Amino acid sequence: MNRRQFTDKITQLLREMIEAGAQPIFDFALRSAEEQRRLFATGKSRCDGQINKSRHQQGLALDIYLVKDDKAQYEWDKTEAEKWHARWMEISGSEEWIKWDTCHFSSDGK
Repeated sequence: MNRRQFTDKITQLLREMIEAGAQPIFDFALRSAEEQRRLFATGKSRCDGQINKSRHQQGLALDIYLVKDDKAQYEWDKTEAEKWHARWMEISGSEEWIKWDTCHFSSDGK
């Protein structure tokens, strides 16, 4: 999937989330190798940015947070995460999602 296709598909997901009453915001749409290494070094990613590159580095991944009580929720409710990830897999054709990072939506699960 290229960046344009990813953008079209993530736009569809965000629209559906909003229509369902969710308040999504996104972060980390495109990440530099340096930022990826920093996240890896602090244990916030399993990709080191050099040998194991993240889809974020290609603009093919996005972290979506939900807003509740005017604050971003960095951890999703498990049921809600499973619901939206199942829908993402239908829209994107992805076969898996990163279960340890519930806010992560990617073109291939990395």
